[in-house]
Amino acid sequence: DNHAVREAACACIAELGSKINSDVVRPHVPTLIEALLESFKDDSWPVRDAACIACGNFIQCFPEECRPQMDSLYPLFFANLQDNIPSVRQGAAVALANVARAYGAESLQFLLQKVQEGLEGIEKQPASTEKYSGLDKGPATYGVVKKLRDNDMDLHTNQTMYSCGSLAPKMGRGRSGGCMDHQFRKPVEPWELTEGCVHLLAELSQIPAAVKQVAELLPLVAQAAAKHHYPQHQVLLETVCKQ
Repeated sequence: DNHAVREAACACIAELGSKINSDVVRPHVPTLIEALLESFKDDSWPVRDAACIACGNFIQCFPEECRPQMDSLYPLFFANLQDNIPSVRQGAAVALANVARAYGAESLQFLLQKVQEGLEGIEKQPASTEKYSGLDKGPATYGVVKKLRDNDMDLHTNQTMYSCGSLAPKMGRGRSGGCMDHQFRKPVEPWELTEGCVHLLAELSQIPAAVKQVAELLPLVAQAAAKHHYPQHQVLLETVCKQ
């Protein structure tokens, strides 16, 4: 139940696809891709991130063998593209670019349409995040937003104490706890998808066949970056400037 083991397993599968003789790995592709699909739905975001990147690499190595699973994989890729965690969004962009390399024009057109929708979706971003009133408005600790109830003294008085390095009580799947709560999620906001699409557009720009179509979407990127009506606009602007 250690999330780090599952994360490492995803990385190993990606390595199998890229570094082991393809004829040796090919008979095992259905089993391996099923394992990645399962990991893609993991409660722990580092596992989802690793599974996403591994899937992109694996698809590039075995495009035809993975094709039957694409209907299941695309929604998972797009879910990661709008994840609350910035590095997960970046990983999804890298993986989807590998999908475009594997399947060419058929995938590229689909992805560019999704990018356009994501960039235009910034119009739906609320002016504030007051609707998430259940979250603490103070600075986040180690990137994890605290719920207001976490400051209830009754929850932290006369309770059993454990060492940070201890695995007791056991941290199983579907349960939070420990120094790093990798299971934290909050409702997705439109700007997060827009930012993920900026990352994806940057990755697609490295594919020669996509350069012209990527350039045609740049005005939408500029328009999205010009929206300053929500608190996180600086994050999106920073991402645009770094690409």
